[in-house]
Amino acid sequence: MTSAAEILLQARTRAGLSQRALARRAGTAQSVIARIEQGRTSPTWETLQRLLAALGWEVNAQLEPRVVVGSHMLAEVPGSSGCRRSRTSVNSCTGRVVPERTVPDEQQTVDRRRECC
Repeated sequence: MTSAAEILLQARTRAGLSQRALARRAGTAQSVIARIEQGRTSPTWETLQRLLAALGWEVNAQLEPRVVVGSHMLAEVPGSSGCRRSRTSVNSCTGRVVPERTVPDEQQTVDRRRECC
């Protein structure tokens, strides 16, 4: 995961500005920029957006679910047995979860016992 420090430093470097010049544009102190870039403090989302806007950049965030292989997260869901209907693995090239096989409905009860008990 990329940190706010890395994002700010990269954006400022690409913009060709010093910490002092960025601070003037953003209406803050140069020491604030230095502390963020050194990772000594974490800016709020609003502060990061304001600093990047002063550099001519825009923040876009994207949420993606984490892939957890072998997790029993379903066991915590009410009404769930904690078992999956199909087995999955992670493709080492793409990092994506891919099904190994699908369990037919008539074998589901038998396979649940084998997989979870």
